Amino acid sequence: MAQEFVNFVNRSYDSKPKYSEITAGLPEDYKQIKTSRDLLEINYKIVGFDK
Repeated sequence: MAQEFVNFVNRSYDSKPKYSEITAGLPEDYKQIKTSRDLLEINYKIVGFDK
């Protein structure tokens, strides 16, 4: 289970975002995002953050 989560997080950071932004760093559907998992599922990227 732990390795599966690590893979999930890595895939999120290694993939292009799956959302449109209203403004830099703010996804259009931000009101629907309730958990960290929700952010990972859309491959959320912190503005100005490079891996």
